[in-house]
Amino acid sequence: MANSLSFLDANCSRREALSWTAAIAVAHASGLVGSGWTAPAQQRTSDSEGERGRDACRVPRIQRLRLKTHVLGEIRRFYEETMGLPVVFQSRRKAIFNAGATRLEFEQVSDGTEPYYHFAFNIPENKIEPAKDWLGRRARILRDARNGNDIIFFRNWNAHSLFFHDPAGNLVELIARHTLQNRADGGFGVRDILHASEIGLVPQDQRGVFAAIRERLGIEPYLRSDSFLGDEHGLIIVIPANVRWIPEFRRTGMLCPTQITVAGHGNRTLRFSDLPFQIVSQS
Repeated sequence: MANSLSFLDANCSRREALSWTAAIAVAHASGLVGSGWTAPAQQRTSDSEGERGRDACRVPRIQRLRLKTHVLGEIRRFYEETMGLPVVFQSRRKAIFNAGATRLEFEQVSDGTEPYYHFAFNIPENKIEPAKDWLGRRARILRDARNGNDIIFFRNWNAHSLFFHDPAGNLVELIARHTLQNRADGGFGVRDILHASEIGLVPQDQRGVFAAIRERLGIEPYLRSDSFLGDEHGLIIVIPANVRWIPEFRRTGMLCPTQITVAGHGNRTLRFSDLPFQIVSQS
């Protein structure tokens, strides 16, 4: 099974990367699961380089992330001093930042665990190369374990990504989605971290949690995926516990306390009696 979990090609879809059974992999290879054609980037972006398109003005789905960490001091210094995110609040037990339009919160754990997550931030679709230069001066950019690429192209999503680890071991991603009209002039800076666009949950009952989010909150699968819920403005990824994470394929995910606030799905809260997840939806 381990080998079947590491079949992601740099040009294949994220959905294929998270398929965890031979049957699903065969279905993709056979074309039985739709791939979702996307237009070339230059056809899907705004006409004016000097303007952000209408997608940049849309309210992002993920409004707030509340995560745990075992190294709060290092996390605070990294996101404030190294990455340059504005600090909203900090104390001995908590640090809160503005990551573009998303509130990013870390709380110190005291139970001896070492939690880590996967989350991603949207960046302007035309800035993956300047983002690489900017990020490379602040963190070690992770390379694809099979081909050495540090900029990874997801064909099915028409998107390019950079991955890195923060001091807690979180797998963080900057993603330029060419299906969004959010071009911006100039070099890359912290202002180009637009908002959180992905957060991963790693339950044992992957299918049950996926179904609960879809049914209780009305968040639909992305491109008919069995792991991604939402759209380019915000995705909740329900990751099978035995999947090795791109791009290094060295480790699997961890079940960690996670609170997510999302927009656009009414006023309701989804809690799990046996899992440390909470998703709050606000109109």
